[in-house]
Amino acid sequence: MDSGRVVLEWCVKTRIPVFLAVLLLFVAGAADGSFSFLGTRVIQVSNVYSITRLQPTPVGGACPIQGDLEGKLVSSSQMSSYLNCVVPGVDGWIDTVYSSMPHPAGYLFVPRGVAGSDASGCPYDEASLHYCLGSQMVYLGESAVWQQYSTYGDAAPVVVVAHEVTHHFQRMLRMPHAADRNGQIPYENQADCGAGAFMAYASGAGMMDPEDDIIDLAGSLAEAGKHDGLEIERDHGKPEERLAAFDRGYLSGDAQPMSACIAYVPGVPIVTQ
Repeated sequence: MDSGRVVLEWCVKTRIPVFLAVLLLFVAGAADGSFSFLGTRVIQVSNVYSITRLQPTPVGGACPIQGDLEGKLVSSSQMSSYLNCVVPGVDGWIDTVYSSMPHPAGYLFVPRGVAGSDASGCPYDEASLHYCLGSQMVYLGESAVWQQYSTYGDAAPVVVVAHEVTHHFQRMLRMPHAADRNGQIPYENQADCGAGAFMAYASGAGMMDPEDDIIDLAGSLAEAGKHDGLEIERDHGKPEERLAAFDRGYLSGDAQPMSACIAYVPGVPIVTQ
């Protein structure tokens, strides 16, 4: 029996929607002012490349891939095309939440072998999946996007982008910085909730196939479980917290699902009700 089936059966028994499982990977606020979906990493920069080596992901235009994206891409070199198909959906979601919210400055694809830091001092490389507070850029590394797509399916990287865009909302609303690592947990839970709110929007717009994506994302729960509780000072929610956060946004039933995410940082409402 494969791990995905074991996880799926476990989630059914415990009534936890495995559609949310991708959100159980680590998110941490780094000292360089970035929020990474995969946690705090040290990027070794041996060669610094000009930002012109990075590839901007357009937020408009036609998807270069026809039909369902599941299983159609066979190498990491195709991840730029994949992002060209899915990032416009996340960027378009912003205008359904806010009437005048500035969008991120850009969504930059980082090819293999490219590494450096931007003008704000935020580092990037092929393993990046993070939002930078200073530059307001979302960095999407080729290896990291491919790992998400090839391991968990075509919905996984989209959820990551929505999580990072929620950090952008927090930045634009001038939410206060956490005083310590544990203080970051509500912000990360809110970003998970925001990703759930996006998925509610995407499902309603016919952009997602929930039945297919449940199977896609089941295995990530097992992966997240390996890491739960290893750190003395957590800066992200435990698996059950993150599932509940995603659930709050995805299953809220509100006309504006992001309203359900206010509870995590009530001092600065992420949307007005």
